[in-house]
Amino acid sequence: MVDNQLTMIIVASITALGGVLVALIQGLRRENRTDHASVRRHLDRLSNIAERTERKVDTVKDELHGHLEWHQEPYDGTKTGT
Repeated sequence: MVDNQLTMIIVASITALGGVLVALIQGLRRENRTDHASVRRHLDRLSNIAERTERKVDTVKDELHGHLEWHQEPYDGTKTGT
């Protein structure tokens, strides 16, 4: 009888521990998904900023190129600043 009760206590303890571990793992998975979503939002924002910066650099490059070409044109007395 004592062996049977001890077995039941051990089985109940293992079951309870398993339940706690499952709950802990599920909580960590949920937190991990939340963290990944947050990181993804930040990466998307950084990507958008990088794309805008690249477009601005391209615009400045084109404007500078045009300005340098303007300086290379021969002066005929009618040229205005660009």
